[in-house]
Amino acid sequence: MWTSAYAYTEYGEVKKKTGARGVERHYAYDALHKVTSLWYTGVGGDDSGSVRPALPSGVAATADVGFGYTEWGALESVGIANQYTETYEFD
Repeated sequence: MWTSAYAYTEYGEVKKKTGARGVERHYAYDALHKVTSLWYTGVGGDDSGSVRPALPSGVAATADVGFGYTEWGALESVGIANQYTETYEFD
């Protein structure tokens, strides 16, 4: 049976999702409640990203993802592990 557990910020955004395989997906937000980063850990990771237990056996490591925004709040960039960045421009 597949199950997931969710933890939320005080503003109702998903802070952490724990899947049945024992993988946690963590989210960080800025002051305007827009997601700024996400990362994966084994069970027991903390919300700041400083504690990152190993992923369970058989689960491939996934790079951290960061999101950047324009001064007016539009998504401007998505970066993966400081190795690849996709940028967006608006007219």
